Amino acid sequence: MFGLWIGAALTVWLFSFAFKDNALYKLAEHLFVGVAAAYNFTIAIGNIEDRYRSRPAGKHTENLCVDLGLRLLRKVLRQV
Repeated sequence: MFGLWIGAALTVWLFSFAFKDNALYKLAEHLFVGVAAAYNFTIAIGNIEDRYRSRPAGKHTENLCVDLGLRLLRKVLRQV
């Protein structure tokens, strides 16, 4: 029941853009984009975890993960 009221409020806030660009519209827009991004991120991580859980993890897999992580860290630290 609570989700229904939240959905109704967000719908009204999104339709308020028809009158003028206002703070409620921007709040609803940011909430929608944030929730959609978080949902897609969790689904993607879950799919990746499921894919690698079905395989036995060996020494090569661990070395590859550490190597890729260190390369990414080095790339980020170069930019700073």
